Amino acid sequence: MLTDITYMYYGNDQCAYLSVVKDGATKQILAHYLSSSLELSLVKRTLKRLFHRLDGNIHPEAILHSDQGMHYTHLKFAGSTDDTCPTHQKQLNAFQRAETIFRQTGKTVFDFDMGEVIGEGYLRGGGNVINTTKVQAVFKGGKLVTLYPKLR
Repeated sequence: MLTDITYMYYGNDQCAYLSVVKDGATKQILAHYLSSSLELSLVKRTLKRLFHRLDGNIHPEAILHSDQGMHYTHLKFAGSTDDTCPTHQKQLNAFQRAETIFRQTGKTVFDFDMGEVIGEGYLRGGGNVINTTKVQAVFKGGKLVTLYPKLR
């Protein structure tokens, strides 16, 4: 199963976020959720819809694949950190670094540089894929709610 979150801009610089789980074999969309927020609840609600749709019948060897985004690789969803692949390890390092910066500074929104490529994406309007080493972290109530590659 493949996952992704698509940023959809509309109106006066507003953004909606579409979280999707797609069956890699049949190309069928198994679950989706649209939100105005990038908080982890977006993924939680998408996965809840997936489990409901499949009536809890997910093959024990099924793989939930994600890109380098933090939402589907977050520890709440990724399981043990012992089995993390290098991409997920980069995400884990970014989580830990963001939490350290938050504890040291108390800032709730901040950017930082990971020193290695942590994400990729397109700028609004299309063009070429951009790789970035920069990350933006957002905390609410002392908890990390989103962490994403900063393209500008």
